[in-house]
Amino acid sequence: MDYRVLIKIYFPIIEKDYEAYIPTNKTVKYVTKLLQKAITETYSNNYKIEENPILCNKISGERYELDKLIVDTNIRNGSKLILI
Repeated sequence: MDYRVLIKIYFPIIEKDYEAYIPTNKTVKYVTKLLQKAITETYSNNYKIEENPILCNKISGERYELDKLIVDTNIRNGSKLILI
């Protein structure tokens, strides 16, 4: 079994989108912090890391609960997400 999925994620604050592999055995909160840290380190030190970010499905608008595991959501390879 593959323990990661390839997603496309949009960051409205910096108006950029990226593709990233995320682990499926971690919580949404862990993954959002990981993505925020990656943006801070690679793109902009001015990006402010949010304590409780919001991760949404870009197509359906569904908001993901921070305490859920990625595997227990509908996030799969090719999912398009927004991190607010």
